[in-house]
Amino acid sequence: MHFKPSVKKLTIIDIVKFLVILIPPSLIAGPLYAEIVIILCGITYLITIFKKKGGLFPNKLFNLIFSLFFLSIFISSLFSKSPDISILKAVSYIRFFLFFYFINEFFQKKDFKYFNNLILISVLFVSLDIFFQFIFNFDIFGYEPGMNGLRYQGPFGEEWISGSYLKNFGIIVIINLFLNPNKIYRNYYFLILIIILFLAIFISGEKMALILFSFFVILFFTINFKNNIRHIIILFGLFLLIVSFINFNNIENFDGKTTKSEKLSYRYSTQFSEILGFSKNSKVILIDTVHGTHFLTAFEIFKKNPIVGSGIKTFRTECANVEPNLLLAYGVGEGRAIHNRCTSHPHNFVLEILSETGIIGFVSYIIFILFILFSFKWRIGINSEKYYPYLYSFLFFIFPIATSGSFFNNYNSIILWIIISFLFFNKNVKMRRKKS
Repeated sequence: MHFKPSVKKLTIIDIVKFLVILIPPSLIAGPLYAEIVIILCGITYLITIFKKKGGLFPNKLFNLIFSLFFLSIFISSLFSKSPDISILKAVSYIRFFLFFYFINEFFQKKDFKYFNNLILISVLFVSLDIFFQFIFNFDIFGYEPGMNGLRYQGPFGEEWISGSYLKNFGIIVIINLFLNPNKIYRNYYFLILIIILFLAIFISGEKMALILFSFFVILFFTINFKNNIRHIIILFGLFLLIVSFINFNNIENFDGKTTKSEKLSYRYSTQFSEILGFSKNSKVILIDTVHGTHFLTAFEIFKKNPIVGSGIKTFRTECANVEPNLLLAYGVGEGRAIHNRCTSHPHNFVLEILSETGIIGFVSYIIFILFILFSFKWRIGINSEKYYPYLYSFLFFIFPIATSGSFFNNYNSIILWIIISFLFFNKNVKMRRKKS
């Protein structure tokens, strides 16, 4: 008698899970692939649950908090200055809710392991490609540095988001390595990765990504290595390396003799000082700057529409209706008030939500954020919970006083909901284990 080895038949759920696992590297090429996969996740979840006649959306508290936020942005969109754009954006936000439930219903620990492995591979690939671009003035895809050698974005080309990509996913990888029971991973590999990520983010020229990543590293070392001199020395040496790279020169014009280090030095010294308002061109620190002008414009839009805001994705049009004289009263220079008040978004999550969704959107957003933050215990240490990598990535993603991309931008929304979905996935795995 011959026995045929049993081969597990692939299901639609298996295929969609495989597509989800590929999202981290796919984001390097843009959000299109991830958008398609997230929609597939929602459709698959609904069809499968209806066929099984199972309970839809079992986490009642999460449903209530999300519904509050969703309802607030939908109501805001009904009163939007551009309702056709805002309503579509608000309604389509439901796809992330369905993606959340697909992950928490169908993903298994082995799927999650593959997903994290691909995050590690993607982070290393982006970092090494940035190093390659810095050395040879082009990356492996032929992309050249941007802003006359001030920005090295590697495989992201003209999208200046490599630093934030490395920060968001790098935090996850670092803590995962630290939580690995193998001492080699915990004592050496994660340190090597911190150094690689630190240098790659620094070279990318993304200042806020570098600041937030540095903040995370300091917090991480303070919690876990306060009595370990060797690790403190490594951390100090890392910062010394960065500081020594910045010689605080005042280059006015770049020419053929300007070195790469001088350009990066300019990026992190002279240009950074100008962005904060510490320059002869700014009258008021933090206010008379490009970002300061955006922030104040968003605040003025909010003052005009305090309850429901101007509507999602309307900052780019409503900014033109803010009179320059209003900004001049804060101390913004005339040139900035006229030419810098308009852009695609305010470059801060809190101010974007406040200006585009008003008080109702802002309050529901704060409730949503606090619900997530208080759903978990906060500490990092050996033998800590497996959700910590995503919890800390979430914290440094929504950091309230940081400059940022648009909250409702497809790319940023995908990153945010990947973090939230797997954050609760790890908590749910623990809860299932306790019940069994």
